[in-house]
Amino acid sequence: MVDFGVATREDADRVRATLGTQAEPQLPVWLVRTHQGLLPRRFYGHVKSLVEADINLRAGKTWSRFQSTLSEVARPAPGLQVSPLSYDDLDVSYASYDERDAAYASYDEMDTDWSLAGASG
Repeated sequence: MVDFGVATREDADRVRATLGTQAEPQLPVWLVRTHQGLLPRRFYGHVKSLVEADINLRAGKTWSRFQSTLSEVARPAPGLQVSPLSYDDLDVSYASYDERDAAYASYDEMDTDWSLAGASG
C-alpha cells in the first residue's frame, strides 16, 4: 500500500486523472521515484486500487489523503510511457548547453537524470 497526500483539489484531480477516463484512457501504471526506503529507486506499480481516504480543510486549504494498492510490474515499453524528464527541464537547469554537456559523461546519463524532472514547471 502506498499512502500519500496532496495539498489542493487540483492536485487531487490530477492524481485521479493519472488512471485515465473513458475519453482519455491511460495505463494504470505509476512510476514512483524514491531516494531511500523499501521500494527500488524507480518502482513501476500497477494501480489496483486508489481511494481518497480523507479530505481535511485546514486554514482555508484542502488536504487530500490517498491510499493506493500497487503491484510491481516491469517497466512499460518506451513508446507507452511519457517521460517524467523533458528537455525543457534540462534547459532551465543549466545556463548553457556547454555547461549541461560538461555535467554528464553520456547522453544516456543526461536523459535519465530524474532529479531534474519537473524543473521547468
